[in-house]
Amino acid sequence: MAYIELELENPIKALSAANSLLQLPDCSKIYVFLGHIYAAEALCLLNRPGEAGAHLSAYLLGQEDFKLPFAQEDFDPWRMNMSSDCEETSDCSTGNARDSLKPEEARGALFANLAALFATQGHYDQARPFIQHALTLLPSNVQATITAVYIDLMVGRSQDAVARLKQCTRVSFVPGRLEVRAS
Repeated sequence: MAYIELELENPIKALSAANSLLQLPDCSKIYVFLGHIYAAEALCLLNRPGEAGAHLSAYLLGQEDFKLPFAQEDFDPWRMNMSSDCEETSDCSTGNARDSLKPEEARGALFANLAALFATQGHYDQARPFIQHALTLLPSNVQATITAVYIDLMVGRSQDAVARLKQCTRVSFVPGRLEVRAS
């Protein structure tokens, strides 16, 4: 429900659904992880980045490290349940997205989200190590790459930003001349 409400641009309802999920006893670690991610996104949309950071930092161990939000043994039964659901409904189109949610990729997503949160608050020095870790774990992730480009641009490293964009296979780069006018 939280995901659906976010897609429908209802952050208050998304936050409510995510918080309800996080309060369930014996909830799967994967769903707890998703609850934190969806709650953080809803809070960002509600312009409450401090609270969003609290959700993202639930897995923070130190300045630059996260514990895995779930282990492979948590992932395998969930994936098998999704496969059996897919067989029952004969609709396997949703299975592909769920198959990609592996523990290390979830960790990379956390790094990327925390980097984006720091960057939007103007804390580029704090964002940089997180985005570097995210890109190490998710080298072809477009959102992580765009976040890195944004950080590079904001700290005056435009050549690094252009190089990142050229390396990203899913982003089109059209060379041209950009004129910047002083205001």
